[in-house]
Amino acid sequence: MIRFFQAGGALFAFVAVLTRALAAHTLKLQLKATNMLDQFCLASDYLLLHGLALLVVAQLYRVQPHRCFSLAGWTLLTGSLLFSGSMIIKCWASIGAVGILTPVGGTLLLLGWFVLLCGIVSFRS
Repeated sequence: MIRFFQAGGALFAFVAVLTRALAAHTLKLQLKATNMLDQFCLASDYLLLHGLALLVVAQLYRVQPHRCFSLAGWTLLTGSLLFSGSMIIKCWASIGAVGILTPVGGTLLLLGWFVLLCGIVSFRS
C-alpha cells in the first residue's frame, strides 16, 4: 500500500507539472478560446497538491500503519482522480451527467483531509 500511494503521488505530481506546462504553452490559446484555462489550471494545481499529500500519507503510514492513514490515502487518491480528472475532461468534452464526478471527488478530498487529521491527532510515536 505504501508503494501504491507513493507511486500515485509521484504520478499525480508528474501529470500536474505536465498539464500546467501544456496550459502555459501548447494549449493556452485553445483553453482561453473556450474559457477553460482557469479550470484546467485549477485541476492541475489540485492534482499537484494532492499528489504531494499522498507522498506524506505514505510516509505516515510507513511510520504508523494506522487505518486512518490508509483510508486517507485511498480517499485522496480517488478524490483526486474524480475531481481533477473530471475537470480536465470537461475542458475537452461535454460529459453531461458524468459532471457529478467533480463534486463527488471534491467531497472525497475533504473527507481524505479530515481522516488524515484524525489519524494525526491519534498518532502515537
